[in-house]
Amino acid sequence: MPKHNGKTRGIFERPKGSGVWWVRYCDQHGRLHREKVGPKGLAKEVYQKRKTAIREGKFFPEQVGQQRVIQFGELARDFLAYSKLHKRSHDNDATRMRRLLEAFGGKAAKTVTAEDIEHFKAGLSVKVAPATVNRHLALLRSVYYLGIRNRKVEHNPMRGVKLFRENNARVRYLTEEEEFRLFQTLPERYYALVEVGLLTGLRASNLIGLRWRDLDLEAGVYTIPESKSGDALRLPMHPRLPGILAGLPRNGVYVFAEGDGEPPWDFTHTFASAVKRAGITDLHLHDLRHTFASRLTMAGVDLLTIKELGGWKTLAMVLRYAHLSPDHKRAALGRLISGRSDTATSTEGQAPIEAVRVGVAKC
Repeated sequence: MPKHNGKTRGIFERPKGSGVWWVRYCDQHGRLHREKVGPKGLAKEVYQKRKTAIREGKFFPEQVGQQRVIQFGELARDFLAYSKLHKRSHDNDATRMRRLLEAFGGKAAKTVTAEDIEHFKAGLSVKVAPATVNRHLALLRSVYYLGIRNRKVEHNPMRGVKLFRENNARVRYLTEEEEFRLFQTLPERYYALVEVGLLTGLRASNLIGLRWRDLDLEAGVYTIPESKSGDALRLPMHPRLPGILAGLPRNGVYVFAEGDGEPPWDFTHTFASAVKRAGITDLHLHDLRHTFASRLTMAGVDLLTIKELGGWKTLAMVLRYAHLSPDHKRAALGRLISGRSDTATSTEGQAPIEAVRVGVAKC
């Protein structure tokens, strides 16, 4: 592209320093046209396309407005506006969208390819778990579906991009030794937050955003106004919880409010740093919830009760913890055998039930 006085001819930035570039050209009839494009690199491409179309007689001024270049950032803004109105997970969408904008924000929406997405997927997988990568990809897919619905793009580049296979049965819990090490590296002001997490099994968003008005320390109960399933839950407190919570300062609405009155919404990163300094591997903030359920299971608490205490919607969601209580299972089998031996009687030609039980015990 020719330059004039050190500047690239046909493109200009307005306002200066804004990062928004325009193209300027004359059509085959000598009429001057200006178009707002976006990034400088894209402006160069548009300018060349317009000049080529004019030279080949394929430029039609009335179609320029219809050919406005839609940036990925515009699709992202549209989706976040939609998410804020319709989704309870808007905060999560906004957090993940930042990564998508870092990767695709400088591109025209229609120029993002499956290859670009695969490159993003591979790079992100080095930093976070497969499930987290999948949540980003699902968001990207939704961004384009909304763009198609709004007639701003014609195809979804996520088509054909496969998500990672997730291990939804993963159970990672803190051992007592790991818990001790974690508290050695965790900033003291967050001790109570982690202790409450271990004693309630609350999901990260409910834990960090816990509010004073949802606690009844005298009755020993707390309320989750809106759980993941959409239902309100009223749950009993562990006997230690009222004492821990009563010792915290009341700085406003939130139990774990900091100086500005807001809770540490980015505590996930603080927790990850403490875990790393403690030399603990493969542990995330959500694993406090796994620890809560795992310790109850290993203490012999039945899965139905664990489901109720942790606010899981179905029993199937807590079955992943069943393997942690082999002693409890053996005890249950022992009770079953004892029950049969009390009621069964031996008959001619059969060994007494008690003899069978003892025989099995000797094996």
